[in-house]
Amino acid sequence: MRFAYRVFQHRWYEVAMKRDPKRLVSERFDVIVVGAGIHGACVARDVALRGLRVAVIERGDLGGETSHNSLKTIHGGIRYIQHLNFTRTRESIREQTIWLRTAPHLVRPLPFLMPTYGHGLRGPAAMFAGIQIYRSLGLRRNAGLVPQARIRPGRVMGIRAARAMVPDVPGDGLSGAALWDDAQVRFADRAVIEILSDASAHGAAVLNHAEATAVLKVGVRAAGVRVIDRLSGAEFEVAGRLVVNAAGPWAAALATDLPASAADVPLTRSMNIVTRRPPRDFALSIKSDEASDSKLGATKRLFFEVPWEGCTIFGTTYAAAGEGADTPDLQAVDIADFLADLNAAWPALGLTLDEVVYCYRGLTPAEIGEGSQRHSHESRILDHVQAGGLDGLISIIGVKWTTARLVAERAVDLAAAKLGVDVPCCTRDAPLPPLAEIGYDLAGRPERDIVKICRAHIERTLTLTLRDMLLRRTDDLVRGRLSVDEIACVARCMRAHLGWDATACARQAALLCERWLPPETRRVFETSDALWGTT
Repeated sequence: MRFAYRVFQHRWYEVAMKRDPKRLVSERFDVIVVGAGIHGACVARDVALRGLRVAVIERGDLGGETSHNSLKTIHGGIRYIQHLNFTRTRESIREQTIWLRTAPHLVRPLPFLMPTYGHGLRGPAAMFAGIQIYRSLGLRRNAGLVPQARIRPGRVMGIRAARAMVPDVPGDGLSGAALWDDAQVRFADRAVIEILSDASAHGAAVLNHAEATAVLKVGVRAAGVRVIDRLSGAEFEVAGRLVVNAAGPWAAALATDLPASAADVPLTRSMNIVTRRPPRDFALSIKSDEASDSKLGATKRLFFEVPWEGCTIFGTTYAAAGEGADTPDLQAVDIADFLADLNAAWPALGLTLDEVVYCYRGLTPAEIGEGSQRHSHESRILDHVQAGGLDGLISIIGVKWTTARLVAERAVDLAAAKLGVDVPCCTRDAPLPPLAEIGYDLAGRPERDIVKICRAHIERTLTLTLRDMLLRRTDDLVRGRLSVDEIACVARCMRAHLGWDATACARQAALLCERWLPPETRRVFETSDALWGTT
């Protein structure tokens, strides 16, 4: 009865995620999820909707690391056709449809245009064939979708039509263009928050800014995790029957039970940049000079220009993760290199550093082969006992936003089997409820409204740092839309509500400055009088 009630109750009431370390100490959970990125969040919601007791522990902010670094696309997998990976294409189409059906307030169709050159594997004939295969693999993709969420059939156009859509397209060898619909998650950070909020509404305990430092063991079984609260410094243990390690780049730290640590995968640093460039009505592919890993000939990798909420995002570029701190100076060098690559690939772009307002960066799994390292395309679920490690410990090496829900379903199916629980997944059909009566846009609002929105996030979405608020609960700073006075209003509200002293205020500003920000924005956070008033 508990399962039926939790899944089918309608949420007419307001839900607030409360930071309650004491609850984690006092209860024994069926599943402990370490990591609250998109994969950990989807696991937590799946477990909670099956009626099991679940706790989520995140060392930073919810969705604050790799999942924050998003090109904001929920793609249907048309690019996997060039890899001859039709299974992955079908999965991507199905998962894209689920996002469009269950979260239409967050995910919407987005047209993609790819110029074609010559008459080879990226010429019009090859793209036409690829689009027809793509269409045949998703014949029922629009079933159950409202009209505005439906994906239109793709098509191929000639040179004249391509130039009409993109007058500045590089013309050397241009032979036309392919146009198809993918999807965009407009507010990726908000999606993670809403997934975890729904998990919380179904009983999940969520704790951010707390690091799981070790897996507890009873014999050869996982029995929970040891945690240190990164805000208070307190250390405690959380008991659980099973642990799902979804810690992303930090997953290997909890996988020390394995011979040679099978979860210790190589990492690459990915980057997307947000610019003031006025957006087009569609996303656009840009052929780079880097070689693709396609199985169909020697094609080139693609960069993408993606419209987003009045801005344009360019991505994605990859670099070796390296060692040491990812400082703003290093980020600036990588941004400059990326701009150079983009301008070389599409000279008419003429992108400059002055147009960049934010840099998304994150560590993602990589693959090593033939002397080079590339980002990984496939997520993995690792049952530690099958690899000679602990029973009751499962690690997820997640790759794509698009299939995060599916990876979570498979991981929770495995967890449920280990727990002896026969309860099906319901996230394929369960709508994701939007957070009601809470604001996200700050720019242009009067001070009283900014204060109201900030307080709502502090009280309901586990917003505990200035970086949490300005980079993930709201995205006006990321879009370069906040004035100095509006930034200062947010800072003063959080200081008053959370009781920060002068030392804490300085720490909050320093944390924000660890990210690359435009010089004029950085100066705000480096000047106490501008940010906090006289202190």
